[in-house]
Amino acid sequence: MQSKRIPLGRMYEYRRMLPHYQKPGKAVFISFCKHFRANPFPDKARDAILQCCLKGNNYRFSLHAAVVMPEHVHLLLTPL
Repeated sequence: MQSKRIPLGRMYEYRRMLPHYQKPGKAVFISFCKHFRANPFPDKARDAILQCCLKGNNYRFSLHAAVVMPEHVHLLLTPL
């Protein structure tokens, strides 16, 4: 009996030389920050980031949690 192997191109995505394993239909943790972390996002920018995350909810992804910090953002979502 032969084993069913998934091609490596579908299992892994490479960024910065490290493999990132992502199963389809599973939640993904995303974090991003400003290029210069010394100065925080203005209040209007934080509101815009949160509104953008909420706009994509149930359209491009299912948003489980979003935290907009002064200089970075954390998201937990499942791509649709």
